[in-house]
Amino acid sequence: MNKRITSLLLCFVMVFAMLATAVPVFAAPIESTQLKVIPDKTKASPGDIITYSVVLGPVSDMGTMQMYLVIPTGLTYVEDSGKLADNLKSTLGFDDTAWTEKALDDRLKITGVASAADYESAKDTPLATFQCKVEDGATGTLEVGLDNLEFYSCQTWEDHTDRFSVVKTPVTITAAPKPATDIKLNKSATTIYTGNTETLVATVEPSDTTDTVTWTSNKESVATVDSNGKVTAVAPGEAIITAKAGEETATCTVTVSCAHNLETVSAKESNCTEKGWDEYQECTLCGALFDMSGGSRSDIPYRALDPNAHTFGGWIDEVPANCTNTGTKGHKDCTLCHKHFDNYGAVIVDLTIPTNGIHDFDTTTWGYKESDGHAHVCKYNPAHHDTVDTVTAHTPDRDEATETDPVKCTVCGYVITPATGHVCASHLTKVEAEAATCTDPGNLEHYKCSCGKLYEDATATVEITGHSTVVVPALGHDWAEATCTQPKTCQRCDATEGEALGHDWAEEWSSDETNHWHACTRCDATTDLHAHNPDHEGGATVDYPILCTDCGYVMEEQLVEGTIRVELPFRLTVQQLDEMAPGAQTFRFLVFGFGAPVDYEIITDTVDTDGAKTYQGTFTFTIPEQQWDNLSEGFSFLQVVGDAEGWTYDPVVYYAMPEFRGNDGGVSAWTFYEVTPDGLPDYDSPVEEMVFVNGYAAKKPVEPSQPPKPSEAPNPTQTLKPVQPPQTGDHSHLILWVSLLLVSGAVGTAMVSQKRRKNVK
Repeated sequence: MNKRITSLLLCFVMVFAMLATAVPVFAAPIESTQLKVIPDKTKASPGDIITYSVVLGPVSDMGTMQMYLVIPTGLTYVEDSGKLADNLKSTLGFDDTAWTEKALDDRLKITGVASAADYESAKDTPLATFQCKVEDGATGTLEVGLDNLEFYSCQTWEDHTDRFSVVKTPVTITAAPKPATDIKLNKSATTIYTGNTETLVATVEPSDTTDTVTWTSNKESVATVDSNGKVTAVAPGEAIITAKAGEETATCTVTVSCAHNLETVSAKESNCTEKGWDEYQECTLCGALFDMSGGSRSDIPYRALDPNAHTFGGWIDEVPANCTNTGTKGHKDCTLCHKHFDNYGAVIVDLTIPTNGIHDFDTTTWGYKESDGHAHVCKYNPAHHDTVDTVTAHTPDRDEATETDPVKCTVCGYVITPATGHVCASHLTKVEAEAATCTDPGNLEHYKCSCGKLYEDATATVEITGHSTVVVPALGHDWAEATCTQPKTCQRCDATEGEALGHDWAEEWSSDETNHWHACTRCDATTDLHAHNPDHEGGATVDYPILCTDCGYVMEEQLVEGTIRVELPFRLTVQQLDEMAPGAQTFRFLVFGFGAPVDYEIITDTVDTDGAKTYQGTFTFTIPEQQWDNLSEGFSFLQVVGDAEGWTYDPVVYYAMPEFRGNDGGVSAWTFYEVTPDGLPDYDSPVEEMVFVNGYAAKKPVEPSQPPKPSEAPNPTQTLKPVQPPQTGDHSHLILWVSLLLVSGAVGTAMVSQKRRKNVK
């Protein structure tokens, strides 16, 4: 199929019988009708399937229509996806409709035979649906359209094409990601002075990749980089700049050097702890040192310390010594070196005043209270007891401690025995197990103390430290989904939620031999049960079955009339025209232009070949038994010209006349005539058999000829002439021609029938 512009033929052919009686039309004909090609989505990606609908807008006075389906590059028609709208035959009033996808030309075709009345509708009429697949690499907006429009009135055979316009809905295609396969930088290393910039250039392959370039620096204290690859030198050092596109990376090593900016550092005096320095210069950009003549220095020019340059704070008074603690001499300290000095400026090496052993006992409080008793202690050192007031045994205020009251000494208040505190075993309450429900939590059996602690046993031996472990979480509702008659219902309790779904009645009818009804798509409920209503009285005939007028159910199958098989012999010769032998190929043939009306069904219309030689072919079709006599008028026979590369097709057209075998309905012999350029059989020069000669030249394929235009179709008022073979790739008018030839045959053959009948035995 041509991937540049693929045209799929959507051809409605309706041949209306001209009746003497008048038919109703619109009081005010609709002057403008839209043909809409509607996708089921407006955004798609490569690989997506798009379903299209072809819809006919409000219309009046339409008897015949024809159109091409134009599929743009980027979309591919999905084989076998085409489907006529449901009940289209009865909607349009057709006697017959069919959709086929012909291998002949890779195009869609709808054929039909309409009733006498023109079609009219005040609302949209769905015609067909089909699917297209978005091709790999497709981008932009794509529209499926219609062209080669032809519309006629059945009553007047008047062309109304100018009243029809096409409405297309675009689909935006998002291109598939295209990852980068390589990235390179214009430099792998560079040197930049501090404060300066340089822009690196990244080249990414492929050039149309969807990945973008990102830039990073592994040491931004040395060099930074922005989103455009612009590198800024910050401080001397080395940094690696990385450019990344997708999974691909490239690097550049950036060395930052300093263009020194010198600033003078004034000299500073030394003191007792800090060295001063002589005047020098320092770079404000990188911190490098220089002398005043601009020479590089390795360090600062420090001066020697001045041991006498002390800085004193205030005087610190003496702290006397006692029985336990040493004292501290009065002194002053240097805030720089922190050495100690006396009032005369002499260095004090040791500030300590030794202890003097003098006690000061506090007789108002009991400083010593231990298990062996109580005593007064020295104010300076509690470890020193009063030698006069020695340790005295405690005097208890009660016999034993309780949960809240300890045993204390009545003299010093010392706690001889602490209160026992809360004893959980004396305050437990059993909590029975309780099952959880859908909405409320439950619990396991346990014991609870009045203090809030939990225990597994009645003796408070095993404490439950994680209180949540005794909680059984609420189960939550076990919802059963809502049905047509019941809302969402919990299967453990009587809770409900929402509303019942209600019945979802199917639009299509369900039916059996006697009744039809609408069934619920979710349950087995039914509604609108009715007995079938036949569309006419009496039984089925060979022309039509008995259908239910409501649901279309076939109450009685259409009767099948007798048919007769017709076998038309011919020969096909394949010739090799150059050094390459032809391979396997299939050729197709066509009958048309019957001298009298014949309804035929093709059984065999192709010949398979493989190599250069002569093949015997048989074109086989069947006709109704009652039309057997009509076959005596003869018909035209030709080869369908294909577009297989390298092939040339024999364009000869034959006219075939059967000779009947008595009254048994068989053909005893055939007489064939070649059709002359003026379009008439050469009755003066019959041929024994029909022979077609096709050639194959691999190096010089023959370009297919252009298809005839619609205006060149045979006129029903002219003498019968064979149709030129249609070219593969454009069969837009083939069925219309054949239909018109059925009408023109009656006129043409009337002029020559007497001459032909003399050949019938």
